[in-house]
Amino acid sequence: GWGWTVLAGGLALLPGSQFAVSVVNFFASLWVAPKALPRLDFTSGVPSSYRTVVAVPTMLTSAGAIDELIEGLEVRYLANRDPAIHFALLTDFTDAPQREMPGDEELLKHVKEGIEGLRTKYRGEGAEIFFLLHRSRLWNESEGVWMGYERKRGKLAALNAVLRAEDRGEFSLVAGEVAALRGTDYVITLDTDTQLPRDSAKLLIGTMAHPLNRPVYDEKAGRVTDGYTILQPRVAINLPSAGRSWFVRLFAGEPGIDPYTRAVSDVYQDVFGEGSFIGKGIYDVESFERGCAERFPENAILSHDLLEGCHVRSGLVSDVQLFEDHPSRYDADVSRRHRWMRGDWQIMPWLLPKVPAMKPGRIRNGLSGLSRWKIADNLRRSLWAPATLAALGVAWTAAPAPMGRVLTTLIVGMIALPHLLAIGLDLLRRPTDLPVVVHLRFAGANALRQSAQFVFSLIFLPHEAMVSVDAIARTLARMGVTRRKLLEWRTSSDAERTARTDLGASWRAMWFQPAVAATGALAIGLFHPLRLAYAGPLLGAWALAPWAAWWLSRAIAPRAVVLSAEQERFLRRLARLTWRYFETFVEASNNWLPPDNYQEHPAEAVAPRTSPTNIGLALLANLTAMDFGYIPGAELLDRTARQLEILHRLERYHGHFFNWYDTRTLRPLNPLYVSSVDSGNLMGHLMVLAVGLREMSHRPVAGPHALAGLRDTARCFLDAARAKPKEDAGGRAMVSSELVRRLESIESELAHGPGTLSALLMLLRRLSRGAGEVMAIANDSADPEVRWWGKALDRSCR
Repeated sequence: GWGWTVLAGGLALLPGSQFAVSVVNFFASLWVAPKALPRLDFTSGVPSSYRTVVAVPTMLTSAGAIDELIEGLEVRYLANRDPAIHFALLTDFTDAPQREMPGDEELLKHVKEGIEGLRTKYRGEGAEIFFLLHRSRLWNESEGVWMGYERKRGKLAALNAVLRAEDRGEFSLVAGEVAALRGTDYVITLDTDTQLPRDSAKLLIGTMAHPLNRPVYDEKAGRVTDGYTILQPRVAINLPSAGRSWFVRLFAGEPGIDPYTRAVSDVYQDVFGEGSFIGKGIYDVESFERGCAERFPENAILSHDLLEGCHVRSGLVSDVQLFEDHPSRYDADVSRRHRWMRGDWQIMPWLLPKVPAMKPGRIRNGLSGLSRWKIADNLRRSLWAPATLAALGVAWTAAPAPMGRVLTTLIVGMIALPHLLAIGLDLLRRPTDLPVVVHLRFAGANALRQSAQFVFSLIFLPHEAMVSVDAIARTLARMGVTRRKLLEWRTSSDAERTARTDLGASWRAMWFQPAVAATGALAIGLFHPLRLAYAGPLLGAWALAPWAAWWLSRAIAPRAVVLSAEQERFLRRLARLTWRYFETFVEASNNWLPPDNYQEHPAEAVAPRTSPTNIGLALLANLTAMDFGYIPGAELLDRTARQLEILHRLERYHGHFFNWYDTRTLRPLNPLYVSSVDSGNLMGHLMVLAVGLREMSHRPVAGPHALAGLRDTARCFLDAARAKPKEDAGGRAMVSSELVRRLESIESELAHGPGTLSALLMLLRRLSRGAGEVMAIANDSADPEVRWWGKALDRSCR
């Protein structure tokens, strides 16, 4: 029995190693502060001596997918316009049993027309911008199909040859003047769904071009030993994909842009000065070819990114972010990780002193110890799930009773401890300027997410183990026996698009889970029934794992917002009261700029300062007021024109507005500074305003929104009148019963809109007369608020 205990303990070393790595990384991030790599300032333009191609290696699958590729390429260009930056699609057809397949010509024609359309559209920009470089299929003996040579690695190698004026004719179709690309220094390679945010290309090029980052090739070592050939930016999850399913919300991390973080911690980069290349980043063409050209064997490497980064030295640029989609379903994510594990085991020979090469035979392995550790660590991670499952199996069935419980607790605890460590660290790290309640709310949400990740990692353990064993066994068999299908590859998007999503498909894909649960329950029940007390709950969860995976992977449907009449009335009242702020204070005495705030107690006061954010909100308030029916289109245009005219008079710094201005003198307030956050807010508000103004031509002159706006004003006036006493302490009249009666009549008449245009005109005439009479009554009131609402109602009706 103790021999089995030792075996279970030995197997538990692998889950223990995951915990150990987490602890080491945690303390390393505390001891070593992250440092941003030095960078040249190319914000005003990239010098022609650092020309760069943004390349997107991809496959042509359908006309719809091609349209998305063309649109994505245009978006990347619009966010990174510069004469020295070019954009190219590197395309292949999908694998096929013959060289040419039906529909190939149509797809090729479609993508060429798309690129030519972009070239025509932006021809006035000057230099050649957009390119298409397409390869035909070649017969691959080991794969048994017609396919693009060496897939993504082959496309980039062919592009490098074009850039170095060594074109070998590998591209069968080219759109664009390829001669304009010769002598290009850098390539930014992106996946199909990778977004390139505004000016991020300039940041990557500026970092690559800095003298301290230039690669230094060591002839003796046969690799780059200083500087960087490849720079890998941080990759985050884009916002649109972050809410597609609960699976993404739990496992994708924080989505979107973090505007306050400059650099994040990465143990490899911070401690050793090297990062890991994951296939999306910028590389130096000459140094890359020198370190990788004709080095690797053909048809043998699926995951080439890590290996290339180890040979030519990769650095992490954590203060530059790219964005991409995350698989929304568990099965798609597992399929992606299965491909990664196959790729990791295919580069296992690079742990040895002699490694395969393009030519027959083996050559000396020039990788550093750190690079070999990266490869070995990937292999360790792929063995984690099988070893953990085996350790639990031995602990439940073969180890002595006391040790079985101890080992189970130990294994589960080692899986849980990294999550507990993350929860504790998040709880203790409270920013000094963040209120405790807000911090606890965020920490609580993170604790729930970490707890859910721990629970589901336990629930899916048998399936993860099966997937790992399948990937490892399949790869070893292909490497050692068949020598076929080593380049078997399918994109995550294709896998997700074609996979079935029903519950039955989930049970069929994860059959191993309930099978393990049933077998384990039977074995424990026959030989050690008392152990079901602590093994039973986990076995039950394993049996239900297919349902859990299906539930997690379901698309989150947006909740339809259905407001009750009372809720709608409350919100519209709030909207009308909010507009009152802008129509009261955004006027001539404040130069049509919005004051930052208004104070009611202990004394009324207006803060005569404003910011770009305030100005943007005021411009959108005008548009929203028209949408709600509080002002007509003519007043919207008048107020907007006045505010934009004032903006042209404000002092600026290199075109940027300062963060604070005096609304009376229009002078910027000290200390003078520009806020990128406020400037971004103003830009976003102006973009929305532009769309709203363009839509005005399609709106009716007088529609239901106008009557709804009049009713909001009448209701606010009526609420204010009802809340006032009839007389103040001095006996002066505040609100007469006649005023309340007339307001109730107006509000009632507005409750039922007219059905024809003539009826609408008659109603508006009656309202105009009635509002004038109400204003006359309100003017006799001693209360300034009543008088204000009287004028507001009259103005709205007119």
